Amino acid sequence: DYTVRKISLWSFSMYLSHGPIIIILTGCFVAAGWSTHGMNAAVISVLVWIGTLGISSLVYARYEKPLMDLREPK
Repeated sequence: DYTVRKISLWSFSMYLSHGPIIIILTGCFVAAGWSTHGMNAAVISVLVWIGTLGISSLVYARYEKPLMDLREPK
């Protein structure tokens, strides 16, 4: 329940951040001369998930939540 709630709160940030994270990580692998196929694709996928969750939690905690707290209470 806690995990589902957190991911639902971060979902908009996840939607916005996953594309740039994929581009950045893939670019880093290519710049390092590594293939983006096979096992490296699995590594990139795991790193994308970790990066997306990390960035999304930071965006929510530092940007979205403080702005939502400024709204009038219901």
